[in-house]
Amino acid sequence: MSYGFECEKVPAGTMRPRRRPQAQRILDAPTPITLDHTHGMHAHSVLALQRQVGNRAVGVLLQRCAVQPSGKVVDDGCGCSQDSGDDQSARPVPVPVQRACPPTPTGIGRTESAESCATRGAETVSGSLLYFCRDSTELLDAGQERLLEQVITDAKTSARTEVHGNASKEGNPVYNTNLSCKRAAAIAGRLRSAGVGAPISVVSHGPTDAYGPQPLNRNVVVSTTPHPSVPAEPPAPTKEPPREPSEARDRQVACVKRLGGCPETRPGGLPSPEEITRYNEQCRVETGYEGVDVTPSADECAPSPPAGPASAPVFRVTTSGCEQSPYQRDRVLQAARAAFDKVASTNCVKSESLREAILARFDGLHISCEREGSDCGSARRYFNDTVKLYPPALEASCGPLESTILHEVVHMTEWALFGHGDLAGACEASRYGFGAGDPDKCR
Repeated sequence: MSYGFECEKVPAGTMRPRRRPQAQRILDAPTPITLDHTHGMHAHSVLALQRQVGNRAVGVLLQRCAVQPSGKVVDDGCGCSQDSGDDQSARPVPVPVQRACPPTPTGIGRTESAESCATRGAETVSGSLLYFCRDSTELLDAGQERLLEQVITDAKTSARTEVHGNASKEGNPVYNTNLSCKRAAAIAGRLRSAGVGAPISVVSHGPTDAYGPQPLNRNVVVSTTPHPSVPAEPPAPTKEPPREPSEARDRQVACVKRLGGCPETRPGGLPSPEEITRYNEQCRVETGYEGVDVTPSADECAPSPPAGPASAPVFRVTTSGCEQSPYQRDRVLQAARAAFDKVASTNCVKSESLREAILARFDGLHISCEREGSDCGSARRYFNDTVKLYPPALEASCGPLESTILHEVVHMTEWALFGHGDLAGACEASRYGFGAGDPDKCR
């Protein structure tokens, strides 16, 4: 069986890529498929197919064919054809060679986990999501491995970590309960091996559909509890020599400061003794001061203290159209809250100013659930507080719903006049390991 593929075209702007019809035909195929690149295949399409079909065919393709830095598959004599398209709106994404998921069934859930798990019912847990191969304790791809590295970094600075294992509802419930426990135990073992010393709780939730389509329920959620913050001791106050109170002296100090008696009030840095003398002479006429020349002290030159600590970020989100099928309003709000909490409580965003800008967008954010549309979501970047979700946002090809919402909220902070900025994809990859962005650019 042979299928051709075409380069995935993404208009410049904020719309996100959708799965091509050929991907669905591969999903429906009962046996492994030989890929015939009669039209060439964009690297983003390769990555999307890997996520959807569990690498059963695409993994073979990537082992055989070279993927260039431009993100295009070229002919190297192994049956892969050059993508001849020159449309600059296509989004090139370098794709590393991925290992294939193990063949199924694996039988891994037939026995209980060597590490016992606390058992809870199916529920959605807030934390870092890691996705797994079907019927396996192996992470889905290199993107999930990168996200695990970030999870390990967060866990090393936390007071406590909980690892929650899940499985999809396909198959036997007892089998899937064992599988979900083994997934959680595998990640707990990775955390301990990496040097996480804080207590780690391992929880099995068994089979669930709380996270959306079946592939999204093959996951582990890692939740960390930070150490309680301890306020720093204020520095000891500097002692100034006592001086007689004098309104005239205070006026003289203020006048000397205004003329340039402090480094903050003049362009040339510290004033010279001659300049201080000249300032005092000019000010005596204005203030009536008759004492010795004044040189403003460090405390007198210091700016006024700030009004108070910065206010905590506010989550204030409204919705429209989210009560209608296929949406669930509570799930949409829950996903928005999860995206907000992850930016607020982790260091996935490397820049404090960007972190504050993203969180500020959640204060007054409006989410509009649209009935029609072929993309995952969209948001306008200028003078707008609305994120639009489309039906494909609920499908596995778009990733977790909270990932889509975060992607579009980050768009609203980007001030790129033309084209598609790097921040949205970068922050989505940094926090969720989904998409083709560079996590290091989330700054």
